[in-house]
Amino acid sequence: FLFINIFALVIIPAGALILKFRKRILFLPLKPVLIIFGLHISRLLVVQGLQVVQWAVVMPEIPLTNWLTLLAAQIIISRLPLVPSRDLIFLGTGLELSTYISVNTSAMAGLLLAASVLGKALNLFFFVIVFIITRKHPPLVSEDSLLANEKDSRAIN
Repeated sequence: FLFINIFALVIIPAGALILKFRKRILFLPLKPVLIIFGLHISRLLVVQGLQVVQWAVVMPEIPLTNWLTLLAAQIIISRLPLVPSRDLIFLGTGLELSTYISVNTSAMAGLLLAASVLGKALNLFFFVIVFIITRKHPPLVSEDSLLANEKDSRAIN
């Protein structure tokens, strides 16, 4: 009960401040926000989808539900805040889960190592693609338009 009260005392004022100053802190026009959202969703779906396909190809005898369980554990671990070496934590979790999904532990270790390398290679690939796209096309939001929006919001307030 104490944690709920502390949480409410921190989150509610922080939410109110973000709501009040949202035009100054997190303002972007809708089009760039949707493009950024689309890029992140695309990357997430491609990386996670290829990872499950990789696992299923390497060990086709394991049901897809088991791979989805392992993927869910990886997604949860990757979202933990302030935790260094999330890959190592997932490796340990995956090795522990291997006993429950009837997979040889050494085979699972090799599989998780290959998946980690694939994930890092795909992140590099998408970084290069986005870099090339932004070099060929000017930014969707210029600094001048952001400054103009900031001046407008100051004039309103």
